Amino acid sequence: MAESLTIIDIFIIQYFCSKSMQGFNLILKKSLLIGAILLFLSLSLVTQAVSAISSTPQLSINSLTVDKPVSYVGNSLTATCVVNNTGGEDATDVIVSIVAQGLQVLQSTKTIGTLPTGGSQTVNFDLKAISIGIHDLNVTVTSSNANSTSKTRSINVGSDDLPYILSAALILSAIMGFYLYWKFIKKPKN
Repeated sequence: MAESLTIIDIFIIQYFCSKSMQGFNLILKKSLLIGAILLFLSLSLVTQAVSAISSTPQLSINSLTVDKPVSYVGNSLTATCVVNNTGGEDATDVIVSIVAQGLQVLQSTKTIGTLPTGGSQTVNFDLKAISIGIHDLNVTVTSSNANSTSKTRSINVGSDDLPYILSAALILSAIMGFYLYWKFIKKPKN
């Protein structure tokens, strides 16, 4: 025999369900409030961190070029770099230095001093090629209140003797070709 629910049973079930839903709603509201507070606190911490980062100087080397990317031993060249400060504060005691293997550097360190916010400075280094090969130039920028940064570029140094060597090889190959032609193709008649 199946029992049916009476109206009183339905009211009792509804009463307990509504009480448990009220408790659930209260817990949900408190959880949402705590979540909103935590979100606000974390956003304010991120904002403070970002403003602290953007208020410091940020140095970068925008470009590093060489007036003769292919050169010969004994030639003079100029390496040029552009240093930028993209941070929110002036960079102080800015020093630019270069290390160049296979190249003689006439003055390896240049002092910029103070580089203002949003400012840039072009720095030139005079170099002389002293050995054959592919050589790296490494420029580094340092400051007393900013990050250090560096940039590298390669330069190809050849020999001034190369045109003479090629000319001699060409003359020798022409002589050899004439000899082979005369010896094997056009034999003199006896």
